[in-house]
Amino acid sequence: MQTSKDELGYTVIAAGVDAGRYATPEVASQAYSDELCGLISDLSKDAMGFRSPIDFSDSGFFQMEMEADYWASCIERELNAEEHARKESLEAFTKYAPDAETAKRWLKEIV
Repeated sequence: MQTSKDELGYTVIAAGVDAGRYATPEVASQAYSDELCGLISDLSKDAMGFRSPIDFSDSGFFQMEMEADYWASCIERELNAEEHARKESLEAFTKYAPDAETAKRWLKEIV
Protein backbone atom coordinates (compact mmCIF):
# COMPACT_ATOMS: atom_id res chain seq x y z
CA MET A 1 0.00 0.00 0.00
CA GLN A 2 1.43 3.35 -1.03
CA THR A 3 1.15 6.07 1.57
CA SER A 4 2.20 9.68 1.91
CA LYS A 5 2.10 12.34 4.64
CA ASP A 6 -0.20 15.36 4.62
CA GLU A 7 0.73 18.84 5.89
CA LEU A 8 -0.11 17.85 9.49
CA GLY A 9 1.99 14.70 9.34
CA TYR A 10 -0.89 12.21 9.09
CA THR A 11 -0.35 9.15 6.95
CA VAL A 12 -2.62 9.20 3.90
CA ILE A 13 -3.22 6.36 1.46
CA ALA A 14 -1.77 7.56 -1.83
CA ALA A 15 -3.25 5.19 -4.40
CA GLY A 16 -5.95 2.61 -5.00
CA VAL A 17 -9.61 2.59 -4.05
CA ASP A 18 -8.83 4.16 -0.66
CA ALA A 19 -6.77 7.02 -2.08
CA GLY A 20 -7.03 10.14 0.06
CA ARG A 21 -8.18 8.36 3.21
CA TYR A 22 -6.25 8.69 6.41
CA ALA A 23 -4.49 5.46 7.33
CA THR A 24 -5.06 5.61 11.08
CA PRO A 25 -6.89 3.08 13.24
CA GLU A 26 -9.13 5.81 14.66
CA VAL A 27 -10.29 6.91 11.22
CA ALA A 28 -10.82 3.31 10.10
CA SER A 29 -12.85 2.57 13.25
CA GLN A 30 -15.00 5.66 12.79
CA ALA A 31 -15.58 4.85 9.12
CA TYR A 32 -16.69 1.30 10.01
CA SER A 33 -18.92 2.61 12.79
CA ASP A 34 -20.51 5.13 10.41
CA GLU A 35 -21.03 2.40 7.82
CA LEU A 36 -22.75 0.15 10.38
CA CYS A 37 -24.98 3.00 11.58
CA GLY A 38 -26.04 3.70 8.01
CA LEU A 39 -26.72 0.01 7.38
CA ILE A 40 -28.82 -0.30 10.56
CA SER A 41 -30.74 2.83 9.65
CA ASP A 42 -31.51 1.53 6.15
CA LEU A 43 -32.44 -1.96 7.32
CA SER A 44 -34.73 -0.69 10.08
CA LYS A 45 -36.46 1.58 7.55
CA ASP A 46 -37.00 -1.36 5.21
CA ALA A 47 -38.34 -3.48 8.07
CA MET A 48 -40.57 -0.94 9.87
CA GLY A 49 -41.15 1.86 7.37
CA PHE A 50 -39.23 4.40 9.46
CA ARG A 51 -35.68 4.70 10.70
CA SER A 52 -34.91 3.33 14.15
CA PRO A 53 -33.89 6.18 16.51
CA ILE A 54 -31.21 4.14 18.31
CA ASP A 55 -28.07 5.92 19.53
CA PHE A 56 -24.93 3.82 19.03
CA SER A 57 -22.42 6.32 20.44
CA ASP A 58 -21.59 4.03 23.40
CA SER A 59 -21.91 0.74 21.50
CA GLY A 60 -19.15 -1.52 20.28
CA PHE A 61 -18.87 -3.08 16.86
CA PHE A 62 -20.25 -6.39 18.09
CA GLN A 63 -23.48 -4.77 19.35
CA MET A 64 -23.88 -2.82 16.13
CA GLU A 65 -23.27 -5.92 13.99
CA MET A 66 -25.85 -7.84 16.04
CA GLU A 67 -28.37 -5.02 15.55
CA ALA A 68 -27.76 -5.08 11.78
CA ASP A 69 -28.19 -8.88 11.77
CA TYR A 70 -31.46 -8.51 13.69
CA TRP A 71 -32.95 -6.08 11.16
CA ALA A 72 -31.70 -8.18 8.23
CA SER A 73 -33.38 -11.27 9.71
CA CYS A 74 -36.63 -9.32 10.20
CA ILE A 75 -36.64 -8.40 6.52
CA GLU A 76 -35.80 -11.96 5.50
CA ARG A 77 -38.64 -13.37 7.63
CA GLU A 78 -41.07 -10.88 6.11
CA LEU A 79 -40.00 -11.77 2.58
CA ASN A 80 -40.30 -15.49 3.31
CA ALA A 81 -43.77 -14.99 4.80
CA GLU A 82 -44.90 -13.01 1.75
CA GLU A 83 -43.58 -15.71 -0.60
CA HIS A 84 -45.30 -18.42 1.44
CA ALA A 85 -48.60 -16.50 1.41
CA ARG A 86 -48.29 -15.99 -2.35
CA LYS A 87 -47.74 -19.73 -2.91
CA GLU A 88 -50.73 -20.59 -0.71
CA SER A 89 -52.89 -18.09 -2.58
CA LEU A 90 -51.83 -19.50 -5.93
CA GLU A 91 -52.66 -23.02 -4.72
CA ALA A 92 -56.09 -21.85 -3.55
CA PHE A 93 -56.79 -20.05 -6.83
CA THR A 94 -55.56 -23.07 -8.80
CA LYS A 95 -57.98 -25.24 -6.87
CA TYR A 96 -61.00 -23.18 -8.03
CA ALA A 97 -59.81 -21.74 -11.34
CA PRO A 98 -60.53 -23.53 -14.61
CA ASP A 99 -56.81 -23.45 -15.55
CA ALA A 100 -53.41 -22.27 -14.28
CA GLU A 101 -53.38 -19.11 -16.41
CA THR A 102 -56.68 -17.97 -14.97
CA ALA A 103 -55.40 -18.61 -11.43
CA LYS A 104 -52.28 -16.51 -12.10
CA ARG A 105 -54.39 -13.72 -13.62
CA TRP A 106 -56.69 -13.72 -10.57
CA LEU A 107 -53.70 -13.56 -8.27
CA LYS A 108 -52.20 -10.60 -10.18
CA GLU A 109 -55.51 -8.72 -9.98
CA ILE A 110 -55.61 -8.83 -6.18
CA VAL A 111 -51.91 -8.13 -5.59
